[in-house]
Amino acid sequence: MEEDDHTYEDEQEGIEGAEEEPIKSNPHSGVLKFRNYVPRDPQLKELRLAELEPPEMIDEVTKDIEELESIEDSEIVSLAPKKANWDLERDLESKMKVLDRRTKRSIQNLILKEATKKS
Repeated sequence: MEEDDHTYEDEQEGIEGAEEEPIKSNPHSGVLKFRNYVPRDPQLKELRLAELEPPEMIDEVTKDIEELESIEDSEIVSLAPKKANWDLERDLESKMKVLDRRTKRSIQNLILKEATKKS
């Protein structure tokens, strides 16, 4: 872990012939802006943007909560669909048609059996 104790500046001092050169920027690139990155180089530290404070939203949130609390139960009930199970009825409709046909066929068979027994 002793290797991690030294800093980048210590490394730069140890390099022979290291000169302080200004950072050359590419004319085709934009200006460097460091929002989340903390550079080690002193020249790059100048390009770091100041940390932004989050906006205060407490007032907006409390207003929203008050509006939700002021809604009456009757308004909430009016939001509910008139037929709560309309989707179930729609899905079961085709199955019910098949069941109705089978039921009618079974009733006809029972009537025919009783008629043949009597005759």
